[in-house]
Amino acid sequence: MDGPAPIDAAEGAYNQGLEAKERGDDAGAARLFESAATRGHAAAAFELGQAYSAGRGVPKALNLAAEWFDRSARLGDPSAQFPIGAIRFADDEYEAARPWLVAAGESGDPRAQNLLGEMYMNGWGVPVDQAWAAHWYGLAASQGNTDAQFSYGVAWLGGLGLLKRPA
Repeated sequence: MDGPAPIDAAEGAYNQGLEAKERGDDAGAARLFESAATRGHAAAAFELGQAYSAGRGVPKALNLAAEWFDRSARLGDPSAQFPIGAIRFADDEYEAARPWLVAAGESGDPRAQNLLGEMYMNGWGVPVDQAWAAHWYGLAASQGNTDAQFSYGVAWLGGLGLLKRPA
């Protein structure tokens, strides 16, 4: 067989969706991303989740955004881990949020690390564990997350999960 290997239908639809998005055709992009996502394309599912989250080319629907982010994350797209975790966190579904936030946090996402700090500090979906809270806050703070910097400072000054600084 001469020439390049054929691109599968999902990848083709995804690439066309990116082109439509670049042209400003949000509705066309969303249709193409859905076509690719229903065929198991992780990045297309993520793009469709973003579209539903922002109401770009489709009506804004956070429940549908969560479904597409969840599908994308389950298909292995690491960029979907934080959004699905954050949506579950915002809905007080802490046990459902935790595995996605841990995956994103372990991959270095400071937003996920900060939310994990909040979960452990407050006992949301996990037992209260100030040392783990300080651990996650510290990781996020070191990357410039200002919410985590504040929380880490409070933990440090109060000796919450950290050794107090000698006087």
